[in-house]
Amino acid sequence: MLCMYYRFTAFRRYDAGSHYVFAGDASGRITLLSLTHSGGHTECRSVRELRVHEQGVTSLSWDSLNSRLFSSSNNRSVILWDIGGAKGTAIDLQGHSKDATCVSWWPTGNSQAAAQHRGLAVSGGLDGLVIFWLMDPSRVEAPSWSESDVCQICGTPFFWNVKKMWDVMSVGVRQHHCRRCGKAVCDKCSPSRSSLPAMGFERDVRMCNVCSPSITDADRRSLAILFDARHPILRLRIEESLNLLLTVGRDRVLK
Repeated sequence: MLCMYYRFTAFRRYDAGSHYVFAGDASGRITLLSLTHSGGHTECRSVRELRVHEQGVTSLSWDSLNSRLFSSSNNRSVILWDIGGAKGTAIDLQGHSKDATCVSWWPTGNSQAAAQHRGLAVSGGLDGLVIFWLMDPSRVEAPSWSESDVCQICGTPFFWNVKKMWDVMSVGVRQHHCRRCGKAVCDKCSPSRSSLPAMGFERDVRMCNVCSPSITDADRRSLAILFDARHPILRLRIEESLNLLLTVGRDRVLK
């Protein structure tokens, strides 16, 4: 029996070549398990835990050719995990406005885009969108968010920094983060919004006054194709031999 604890995970994917199992659960955690067969028995051990999703994992898909894992979550995100790259890279793909309920790797999509980008990741969500994510080599991991008690651009204290507020005799402000550089900034220093597809942001996100002027039209070039399926999607299935995609909706409709 596969590790007693992991029987209760929400989603699992198995890679026959490496004998790895990926198990995602309702906490947002993904656990990598290694299976070994010996003397008619199967043993499993936990190798690694992946934690980025803030809410439950809704689906997993494995790209065995490039050793990449794709996961979707109730927090509206799809994450590309570069397992084989040994760098721990996790690219957060933000395009859904509601729960991302499913994701699937489509290595042989019969289109010019699929051929150019060596396959597509396809996700569906409760917003009714089917998103085809191009696996472009320009994709990079977004920076981690900085921690600071003051705005890292103008020095204004954040509202919990009572001592600094008293020293400068000012009211503290709320902390935000620039999605391009990761700096902790105030609202005044980050009024701009822009998409940044190379980092996974297909929708407009917050940019600081330092990064915003350097964003070009090339930086805004979309790396995804959005299709409105006109129903809230729970599951999708790709039939590669027929080049067809099936969606199952919360409205009990199949398309």
